[in-house]
Amino acid sequence: MQIPHSAVVNFLNSMRKRPGLTSADTLLAVTTLSFDIAGLELYLPLVCGARLLLVTRETTQAGEKLKRSSSRRGHRHAGDPGHLRLLLAAGWLATVT
Repeated sequence: MQIPHSAVVNFLNSMRKRPGLTSADTLLAVTTLSFDIAGLELYLPLVCGARLLLVTRETTQAGEKLKRSSSRRGHRHAGDPGHLRLLLAAGWLATVT
């Protein structure tokens, strides 16, 4: 089933408002491009003027590496619950809304 462009635009606008993303933020992009949530991770920062942090697959699978990579760049938002759990288990602290 194809998703209309208008649905993607509505989704991005709602995510921009809540949980919220601004030009001062950095979003961590960890999802493979074949997964639908990658649209959120890639397009939301573009819509908001935020930064996008791309990491290697190896980094996405190791909580400590993910934490180091995101901490160096001032990253505040994790794209999906699985990676957020990895970050939190590694001791990552950020504003999570």
